[in-house]
Amino acid sequence: MRKGDRTTAPDIPCAHPDRPRMHRNACSACFSLFHHNLHREKRLARARKRRKERYATEPEYRERLKANSRRHAAKQTPAWSRWKKLRTKYGLTAADYSRLLKQQGGKCAICRQPETRVNQYGPLPLSVDHCHKTGRVRGLLCLLCNTGIGKLQDSPKLLRAALTYLEKETK
Repeated sequence: MRKGDRTTAPDIPCAHPDRPRMHRNACSACFSLFHHNLHREKRLARARKRRKERYATEPEYRERLKANSRRHAAKQTPAWSRWKKLRTKYGLTAADYSRLLKQQGGKCAICRQPETRVNQYGPLPLSVDHCHKTGRVRGLLCLLCNTGIGKLQDSPKLLRAALTYLEKETK
């Protein structure tokens, strides 16, 4: 292609067939969105560069970012992470978990034993058992029982078959 030659740019896909067309056969909204996204990476790169320069040259900015980072890291304790996971994944607050634990007497809902497994932070809490289809919390289980029903795919049919097998083999 020689200098000065122009090729026609391809049309921009437009989601609004009833609106009047602008440049490159798109409505004004679709053209603006296309243009915005076209230059997004360049804008983000410029912003990252400005933040790096500001971090290098402004001590107050640097200290504020470091303080925010320390404050965030201080919150990230294992207990905080666990409660956050319970809240986001199951919709349980610490009070809800405590109420369930008290209802079950601090023991597994299946084997009626307390959790015996430990990690570097101490004894493991009972696992939250939930229905994978509805998300409804069913109860608290020890690691062994939770793993067992998980391996049986939460299927009553498979659980009954395993029970029949075990009863047949123990007679």
